[in-house]
Amino acid sequence: MRIVLAGAVTSSRTALECLVRHEMEVVGVLGHEPLSIASVSGYSRLDGVAEGAGIPYLGFKKINSPAVEEQLRA
Repeated sequence: MRIVLAGAVTSSRTALECLVRHEMEVVGVLGHEPLSIASVSGYSRLDGVAEGAGIPYLGFKKINSPAVEEQLRA
């Protein structure tokens, strides 16, 4: 099963770390990068975990953007 994880909070980071630890087929990580992290309760960046595991990462401001849609189709 191919997995793409999207998120930006502590529980998203924990989920990604568990998926990596259990060697699941994570093929991409989408990380919300808000204009102000103060507006996101429990904000946690995912790029470091993704990059450390060799998983492609794409940061986004809007999940419905064409760049995110293109990444999901790839």
